[in-house]
Amino acid sequence: MKQKSLLLLLGVMLLAASCKKDKDQPDPQDTTGPGIYDPESWFPMKMGAYWVYQHESGFQEVVECGALKEYSDFSTTTQSSYPYKAHELSSNFHYDKLPDIEPRLNGRYTQDGMRPNAAECNPQGNLVHLRIMDPSFVRWQYFPRNNDCPEADAEIVLCLETDAKEGSFSGVRVYAITRASNIVNLNSGSGTYIMDEQPVFKEGAVFSISWYAQGVGLIRREIYENGERKDRMFLTSYSFTQ
Repeated sequence: MKQKSLLLLLGVMLLAASCKKDKDQPDPQDTTGPGIYDPESWFPMKMGAYWVYQHESGFQEVVECGALKEYSDFSTTTQSSYPYKAHELSSNFHYDKLPDIEPRLNGRYTQDGMRPNAAECNPQGNLVHLRIMDPSFVRWQYFPRNNDCPEADAEIVLCLETDAKEGSFSGVRVYAITRASNIVNLNSGSGTYIMDEQPVFKEGAVFSISWYAQGVGLIRREIYENGERKDRMFLTSYSFTQ
């Protein structure tokens, strides 16, 4: 009788230990936390990562990456809330002094240059992702930043180069962001979203040109308005280790 009781007690203890072990192990579906550095990404994110940029004004911008967290945005279009996971970037640079155009290295981002945004037009009832770049684009390919809500004069992302060299970085991808009306010859590849010739910017256009290195992210950016360069910055250092 004592032997049976001992075996029963041992079984209960083993079951309790097994339950505790399962409870202590992280849920593989729960990706909140530091996030995972992806060396294949063109806009990698991880908590504790930082990038330091030198602006031509002499200002040194420091960008830091926060934890991967769960958020929920409310869409006035669909009157619904949309949950998502993203990192939040913080910067000491005053972007309000520049023309209102991406990329801005602050606020929430997912991997590979997507900004989750439920406030945009959302007719399909999905969370909108606004591109600042797209690693799948070929040279001179363009697309509205918001897939779900194209408009007559949409803000577009345009791939300028797919294998450029910038400083010590090779295989760099280069993108422009502007309004569709700011590209004089945008319809040269009408129906394909790939232009047949080099894009020509309209005089006075507001646009940005950005350079991205795989496994690093944004390494250079220039912003133009009314034919003048308003800002230029270069990456001077970065780290993905805490």
